Amino acid sequence: MRTNREAFAPLLGLAVLALHHMREAVLEGRVYFERDIHLQWHGQMESFVRAVSEGSWPVWDPWPGFGQPMLANPNNQLLYPPTWLNLLMVPATYYTLYLFSHLVLAGLGTWLVARRLGLGQMAAFLAGAAFQLSGPLLSLANAWNHLAGAALLPWLVLAADRLAERPGARRVVSAGFAVAAQLLAGSPDFLLLGLPLAAGLAWWRGRHCGTASGRLLRAAVLALAAGAGVSAAQVLPALELASRSARAALSAEERDHWSLHPLAAAQAGLPLTLEAAALPPEWRAVLFEGREPYLFSIYLGVPLLSLAALGAGRGPGFPRVLLLATASLGVFWSLGRFTPFHGLLAQLVPPLGAVRFPVKGMLLVAFATALLAGRGLETVATRPHRRAGAALLVAGGLLSIGGLAVPDGAWAFLSAPIVQAGILMAATGAVLLAGWPGVGTPLLLVLALGDLGAVHRHLNPTAPSDFYRWRPAVVADIPPGDSGRLYVLDYSARPDWSQRFLGRARPYLVPAAAGSRERWRGAMALRLYPVAPVLAGWRVPGSYSRDLLGLAPPPLVALNDALDASFRGASFVRLLELGGVARFAALHDVEGARLEPPTRVRGPFFEDVRLYTLRGALPRAYVAAAAGPPATLEALLGAGLDLGRRALVEGAPASATPARSSAQLAAFRSDFVRLSVESDAPAHVVLLDAWDPGWHASLDGEAAPLRRANLAFRAVPVPAGRHVVEMRYRPPALRAGLLISAVTLVTCLGAARRGERSQRDGAGAPG
Repeated sequence: MRTNREAFAPLLGLAVLALHHMREAVLEGRVYFERDIHLQWHGQMESFVRAVSEGSWPVWDPWPGFGQPMLANPNNQLLYPPTWLNLLMVPATYYTLYLFSHLVLAGLGTWLVARRLGLGQMAAFLAGAAFQLSGPLLSLANAWNHLAGAALLPWLVLAADRLAERPGARRVVSAGFAVAAQLLAGSPDFLLLGLPLAAGLAWWRGRHCGTASGRLLRAAVLALAAGAGVSAAQVLPALELASRSARAALSAEERDHWSLHPLAAAQAGLPLTLEAAALPPEWRAVLFEGREPYLFSIYLGVPLLSLAALGAGRGPGFPRVLLLATASLGVFWSLGRFTPFHGLLAQLVPPLGAVRFPVKGMLLVAFATALLAGRGLETVATRPHRRAGAALLVAGGLLSIGGLAVPDGAWAFLSAPIVQAGILMAATGAVLLAGWPGVGTPLLLVLALGDLGAVHRHLNPTAPSDFYRWRPAVVADIPPGDSGRLYVLDYSARPDWSQRFLGRARPYLVPAAAGSRERWRGAMALRLYPVAPVLAGWRVPGSYSRDLLGLAPPPLVALNDALDASFRGASFVRLLELGGVARFAALHDVEGARLEPPTRVRGPFFEDVRLYTLRGALPRAYVAAAAGPPATLEALLGAGLDLGRRALVEGAPASATPARSSAQLAAFRSDFVRLSVESDAPAHVVLLDAWDPGWHASLDGEAAPLRRANLAFRAVPVPAGRHVVEMRYRPPALRAGLLISAVTLVTCLGAARRGERSQRDGAGAPG
C-alpha cells in the first residue's frame, strides 16, 4: 500500500510529461501517421476489426498482397490485450492512447527499478522520465510493437530483480508474465536484448539477498517456461510462419541494415534529431544507407550524460558495473556491421540472427544511462562535486567555442548543436560548482528533462484529424465487393526505376515540399498513390508487392521478383494476368498489348496517375485442367500454358481441359471462402489467393485436398458436375498454441494462488 501511495506523484508527473509531448494529438485531436503507422499498422487494424465484425477468426488478412497470415504475424499484436480496444474506437484514436500509455509504462517501470536499487524519489523520477523522454524510446513511436517491447523492458528487469530476492511461486509467475507480455506485444527483439540485463541484475540481487544460485536458476527456468507457455498461441504460429519464409535465414546484409554508423553515434550527445538535420545527400548515403534513419533521434541529453558519468563512480549497493556493461553491450550491438561483434554474437546465439536493425540496441543504452543518471543526481544531494563541475564548465566553454568555429559547407549544420551542447554542459557544471544545498538537485532535474523535452518536441509529428478519411482517386471507382486485384507500381522497388521512368532520383516527392512541421503531406501522397500495403485500409484486394517483413513464402517472393524484373517486358502483362490483376496504376505511360488506354487522375506528385485496365484479366476464381509440366517459373511464363484453361497444380497429373465450366465466389470472409463450381469434366478450381498450409478445403461438405497452383495460389480438385467448395483457415500451430497457452495460464494462476496461501499461512504461524 505504501508503495502504491509513493508511486502516485511520480505517475502523475510522468503522465504530464507524456501529455506535454503528445499535446497536438491530445489537445487538438490530430493523429499519428509517421512511416509504418499509416503504411502498415492502420490497414492491419482495419483488417482485424473487419474480420471480427464479420464473425471470422482474425487469423488471415486477405487484403495485402494475395493474402497473408494475420495472427501469426507478431506485428499485428492480436493477442496483446490492448489491441482489442480497436473494436471500441477508431484506430487513430486508439494509437494516441496506445502511445501515451506505453510512454507512461516505460517511465513508471524505470522508476520502480530505480527505487528497488535504492534511489530516492527525485532521483528515481529523473531515471523514469529520462528513459521516457529519451530519443531512442520516442523514436519508436512509429514502430508500435518495438515501442511496447522497449516500454516493457523495465518491467522484465523489475520482475527478475523481485524473483532473485524471493523466488517463490508468485514471483515466478510474475516473471513469466513479464516474458509473455513482450512476446505477445510482438517484440522478441527486446526480450532477447533485455534478458542479459535481467539475468545480471538477478545474479546481483541474489548475491546481496543470499539466494542460493541453484534455487534462482530453477526459478528463472520456470519463469521462462511459463512465459513461453502463456504466449504459445502467438509464438508457435509465428515460428511456423517464419520457418517457411525468408525470415528463417536472413542474410547479413538484411540483418545488419540500419546499423549505427560510428559518426552518427555522436548524436547521443548533440541536441538535434537525425531526421530533421539538414544532412547532405552524401552524408545520408553513408550514415543511413541512403534512407531515413531507423531511430530519428538517439539523443540522451548532455546534462543527463553528465549525471550518468557521476553515477558511474564507485559506491556500495548499486550495480553500476552491470549498467555500464549493459550500455556497452547496447553500443556494440547498435554498431552492427561496423564491428565484428554483431555478426559473431548472431552466430553464437542463433535466435539473434533473426533480429533486424542493430540500432535498436540504443534502447539498452538509454535505459542504463537513465538509471546511472538517477544515481548521479542522488550523489549530488549527498556531497559536492565541485571538481567535476569545474571540468564540465571549462569543457562546455571550449565546446561552444569549437561550435562557433565550424566552417560553412557540409559540416555547417553541426555548428548550432555543438554550441548548444557546450552551453548545456557548462550550465550543468555551473550548478555542480555552485553546490547550492537543496536547490542544485531540482535545478539539475529540470535542466536534464527540459533539455530532452525541448529537443524532442517535434520528434513525433501529427496530421489533421481527417488524415485517414481521404480516399484516393485510384480506388474511388472500384465498387465495394469487387474481387479484381489492383497493382500499384512502386518506383522504390528497384534502385534505377525512379531515375529511369520519372527522371529524378527520389520518386515520391511532393511539389512545393512542406517543412518539417508538415511531414504528413508526404505520407498523404503515398496514400493517394496507394503503394502496398496501404490498400488494406480501403478493402481493395492487393497483389504483387515487396516483402517488407520477410514473412512471405519463397514462391510468392519469386513471383514478385519476376514481376519487377520483367517490367516493360513480354512477361509483365502475363504475370499480371496470372495474379488476377484487373487494374494497374503507374506514374508514367506504360505500353502493353492487353492494357486498355489509361484513365488519368490528378496525382499527389508531379505526374498524373495512370490507371490501366487489363483486357481479359483472369477472374478471382476459375476452373482449369492440371497441366503436365512441373510447376516452375519458366513454365508459367512460357507461351505454351493457356492461363485460365490450364494450371500448374502441384502433385496433380495432367488432365483434359473442360469444355464448359464456371466458378463463382458465393461467400467470402477473412478466414473463409465458399465457391460454387460447375464443370463438365474433372478439373481443379483455382482461387487466386495465396496458398498457405493453414488453409483446409472441403468438397460438398467432405474433406478435400488443397493444392498449390501456379506456384503460389490455391487449387482444389473437383469432379464433373455442380459442387460447393469451401476453404477455411485454421493453422495447426494455432490450435496447439491456444491449448498450451490455456493450460499454462490456468497452471500459473493456480500456482500463484497456492503460493499466496502458503505465504499467508507462513506469516500467520506462531513463532
